[in-house]
Amino acid sequence: MFLRLAASAFAILLTASGDTLILKDGRRYTGIITADTGTVRIKVRSGKVYSFATAEVGKMEVDHPAPPEKQTLPRPAPGGTATTPQPERVANPPASSTAAEPAKVPPPTSLTVPEVGNTTSDSIQGASAIDSEFTARGSDNGVLGPPRAPVQPTADGAASVRFFTRGAIYWTSKGGAHAIYGPVLEAWRLAGGERSRLGFPTSDQQDDNAAYTRQQNFEHGSITWTQDGGAQIKYNDGAPQ
Repeated sequence: MFLRLAASAFAILLTASGDTLILKDGRRYTGIITADTGTVRIKVRSGKVYSFATAEVGKMEVDHPAPPEKQTLPRPAPGGTATTPQPERVANPPASSTAAEPAKVPPPTSLTVPEVGNTTSDSIQGASAIDSEFTARGSDNGVLGPPRAPVQPTADGAASVRFFTRGAIYWTSKGGAHAIYGPVLEAWRLAGGERSRLGFPTSDQQDDNAAYTRQQNFEHGSITWTQDGGAQIKYNDGAPQ
């Protein structure tokens, strides 16, 4: 069954041996899902636990639902107040029915999955530069928001990254540390993120005309975004195909 998460905070517990969590950006995880107010966690087969805000989650596919009394939410009364939770009816499928095919979702847009916890990151290349960039961007109250993972190497080992609630900071030995966020980040992810022809950011994002125009350079090109025209990607000569 599929459960769509409401954007508002809620409290619900789901446990299963083959749950699937699908984020709004296309990333997909399989394991055991648990959730509480405002947070969804999934423990994958390797034992690692990933944690996400409910606003990041698009769908949850539960392979073997918990007993109905553990899945119900208060049903709103006509006057707008919640009534006593009622058990959700779960129909028993016919013995001859076949399992539904897994939902098709877009491939992940980024190779690196945010780490969970407060692991030591001092020994990771670029950690101090990433911290300095975060401070320059206003720290927790800035455009990136609070951190949601420690500094970690990217999956391909070519850079270091720290993920935040509204963006990320990438560091490379040649380009240094640069924040990426907002519509430029979304355009980069749609182009393939870390796997795209653009590569990693090499400059800070430049906002002009009260952020009407935003532009950022990458290893092999640039992204320019305007409110009227959206995102335009330009590749440098010799960019990888």
